[in-house]
Amino acid sequence: MDVEWHREHDNRKFLLALVLACLVLGGIFAFIYIDVRTKYISLVEREENNRAYIRSLQSLIHDLINSKGIEGLSPVQIYNRTFRSVVLVENRRQTLAGTEIAEGSGFVYSTNYIVTNYHVVEGYESAGTEIWVRFYDGTYSEAEWIAADKYSDLAVLKVNIPDGISPILIGDSTELKVGEPVYAIGHPFQYYWTLTAGVVSQLGRTMGSRYGFPIADLIQFDAAVNPGNSGGPLLNSLGEVVGVVTAIVTKTGNFSGMGFAISSAIMQRVVPSLIEKGHYSHPWVGLAGLDMTMDLAEDRNIKYVPGFLVEVVNESSPAEQAGFQVGDIITQVDNRTVLGISDILVYLERYKSPGDEVIFTVVRDDQTIEISLVLGERPEPS
Repeated sequence: MDVEWHREHDNRKFLLALVLACLVLGGIFAFIYIDVRTKYISLVEREENNRAYIRSLQSLIHDLINSKGIEGLSPVQIYNRTFRSVVLVENRRQTLAGTEIAEGSGFVYSTNYIVTNYHVVEGYESAGTEIWVRFYDGTYSEAEWIAADKYSDLAVLKVNIPDGISPILIGDSTELKVGEPVYAIGHPFQYYWTLTAGVVSQLGRTMGSRYGFPIADLIQFDAAVNPGNSGGPLLNSLGEVVGVVTAIVTKTGNFSGMGFAISSAIMQRVVPSLIEKGHYSHPWVGLAGLDMTMDLAEDRNIKYVPGFLVEVVNESSPAEQAGFQVGDIITQVDNRTVLGISDILVYLERYKSPGDEVIFTVVRDDQTIEISLVLGERPEPS
């Protein structure tokens, strides 16, 4: 009995010691977890504070420049401050004939992230395809695919960025004026790290795409860009990115005086979502039609009203649910004048998201009415 009592006593002591050890270890792990989490949250908050500080400095600089009528940096200064952050993007495909390389441009957006065009890296998911990024010093880094948005022709890559290369500051494209100088850096025709200069020709353009929805809020400019420039930065007179070069209008395949860039206003909505969520949700109304003209009004035998003529209301779309009808003419969206589809798309793409409510002013049978609509999410591209 005495032996059994001691054995039972020893077992209790062992269990107690084990419980205490578990509590101590649990406390240590909890402390480590809390410490690491605190430091992580601190780093995130510090990065956000730094971004806010940079944005406030940019705003102050813009105010000072506008108040004193300063034109900004010289082209030499702009190039020297930004060219190291511009990269060559190589889309390498293995074929029976060997390695095919399609080249484009990109730029350092934030720590380890590169922004470029989707069409530059299209086909990344195919077997035998690799995306490589080359920096100005000759350093190569194989890119990790993050995400892309076909509707805005934007893609994000993750790479190891060499020391001494910083992200380019992002400017506000909504502050651009027609006639303002802009600069493009890229790799046209394999002439690497080329700078071209021009002016903003027009703002708020839209351009058709093969995915069924136009690309909205494009900057039209006349700085020479050619194959190889796609995905590179369009810079303002302070060397800030105000656009991502994406297309030219040409009948020959070469530059004919009209280039287009995705505005930084759209890029700053799409890219953070691609990094954080892996996708971006575009707002969707579910209408199709034509911009009103005198000839269109005469052809349809209706009174001419400046706006957008609804000719298709998609089934089960937000537009159908809101009560839109074929023949409606949209003249305003949230009290903003609508002269055509560009005005609608630019407003929605810049400022609205799925689930937001918008108010359309519509002319129907010569009567003006208002239609409230909750935006849906644009269907995935095929």
